[in-house]
Amino acid sequence: MVQILLKISIMRTTIHNIVFTSLLILGIAFVFPVWGFAVDEPSEAEIYLLELFNNARNDPAEVARSMGMDVDQLIAENPDFEKIAAGELTPLVFEDRLQHTARLHTLDMINNSFYSSDSLDGRTCEERIIDSGYLPSITGESLGLVAFFNYINPVDAAYLMFEQILRNELTASGDTGFHVLNPDIREVGICQRSCVYNIDETACNAYMATCDFATEDLSLIARDSLVWLINQARRDPLGMALILGLDTEDILENFPEMNEILVNGLPPLIRNDALGASASGHVRDMLENSYYSRDSLDGRTVESRAADAGYLMPVHGELLGSLASGASLAPILGAMRIFESRFKAELDPAGDSDWLILNPQVREVGVGYEVVALTSEENETAYYYLMVCDFGEGSADDSPAIVVLVYEDQNDNGRYDLCEGRPGIPIIISREDGEEVINGCTDSTGGYIVHVPPGVYRIDVSGESRGPIEVNLEDVNKLLWLEY
Repeated sequence: MVQILLKISIMRTTIHNIVFTSLLILGIAFVFPVWGFAVDEPSEAEIYLLELFNNARNDPAEVARSMGMDVDQLIAENPDFEKIAAGELTPLVFEDRLQHTARLHTLDMINNSFYSSDSLDGRTCEERIIDSGYLPSITGESLGLVAFFNYINPVDAAYLMFEQILRNELTASGDTGFHVLNPDIREVGICQRSCVYNIDETACNAYMATCDFATEDLSLIARDSLVWLINQARRDPLGMALILGLDTEDILENFPEMNEILVNGLPPLIRNDALGASASGHVRDMLENSYYSRDSLDGRTVESRAADAGYLMPVHGELLGSLASGASLAPILGAMRIFESRFKAELDPAGDSDWLILNPQVREVGVGYEVVALTSEENETAYYYLMVCDFGEGSADDSPAIVVLVYEDQNDNGRYDLCEGRPGIPIIISREDGEEVINGCTDSTGGYIVHVPPGVYRIDVSGESRGPIEVNLEDVNKLLWLEY
């Protein structure tokens, strides 16, 4: 059963590369860096290109020799190559969102007659990848272009592109870095298409390819998941309490003044970048200076930190949470355990926790979350998970917000749980007259958020059998949360 909740978020975040290709072979430089449509199955040429990349990762020195390159010279010019060649690189795998960004960038270059990793709208490779709902810890992009007068089949063109991409990567002056041979890269999206390309005002046939490389940052996914857990708790406080093993009748009896909120719930919170910067900065400061407190060592409070980060609206408090473990836990599991402990504390009548998750005055939130490994003098390692959530009131003149959460309810409990989100799901939002105003994808947690001017909108979530929803957002400040 697929649940779709209308609510959201945006984000941003790089690496460089250059690629040449020739036969009439063209080489053009680029930098790096969308929106959603169905992802095509990889073509034979794209699959072959991935195989070539993985062959190079399996034995970089041998592949370099097969291309006629002097390995000793490569090592002398780039000491990192010796380390990479001596190690074991994990094979790359296709990833749907990266396939999506690679496909759209290739088509964008073909349709608009340019060849660069920067889009004409100024977005970089990294920004396009983030816009697809992928939260990277590292990104990179390689482009390939093979022009020809006599026909070349797509697979042969793929090999030519591979050689030029890898040769450029191994002989670059050092300002582009490794992509194919980057040990930190885990996933890739590849799109190769045929086209007509102009060389010195002469049109010729060509193949063009975009290869988007990335690895997803699990801590960022865990951070974003915390926002959705908070919103699930606000949507149905008693339902969340029941899942966590709490007695809902006792909660209602212990908090009679909060019964309306506990029974009817609250609107979801919108993530705010300034509050996020404030929260993340406080996490880093506590880890770097070994303390745990809402007040910084320099005396700053959550209000002053938020103001320093550019948040000028009232701040209603800060929620701290931590977890220590002798075993390494997945960041998302650590986040879930911290959330559970803080929500339980908020509903504990004997506790002294402020009501922040269920504060009706709060409209925005920023989350900071980090995982660190600490080694004792006895050489024992412990893992420390630290969370900070800063809650703000938000602006009184904010435009309406549409929030979408798409997830697969794998345990049939009727709500979103961690790891159930469906990233990269296309979302199209149109005006009443049919004009398309938003064409986006859910993020790494299955969520998406966008502010829109007041009006009537049609919301179409790809793959939802019930079809589009039409909603009236004429009221300023309205926040839409729909489930179907």
